[in-house]
Amino acid sequence: MIRAGNNVEHLLEKAAEAAADGRADAARRFVRRAVSLDPEHAMAQLHWAIELLDEPKLARHHLRRAAELGHGDPVLEYQVAWVLVDVGDADGALSIARRAQRHLDEADADDITGLVLALLALKARLRAVREL
Repeated sequence: MIRAGNNVEHLLEKAAEAAADGRADAARRFVRRAVSLDPEHAMAQLHWAIELLDEPKLARHHLRRAAELGHGDPVLEYQVAWVLVDVGDADGALSIARRAQRHLDEADADDITGLVLALLALKARLRAVREL
């Protein structure tokens, strides 16, 4: 059995809660722990890239890794594309967004609803990180 404190999904939820409460340092620690626990977790890589926005080269590395690990998941791919725009990689963002669109064309309405909700949450997280 996996302890809740060592579950990547749980750690990312705790990071989101901490960020929403204005505890940026705690959020960063939860995300760092999630990536350390499972470096092959696409969403953990995405969240770590967001934490590294002040280091664009490093952020792009983790965004590429997230896109590689999340290939075929249009929700994750669009989130990666959005953050790539934020770090100034328009070409990379366009490439990932096109790939995500191809996957969305094969998706159903639940995937599209999930995409919208995920992008809204990502927008709030990016805003919080930028305000630090």
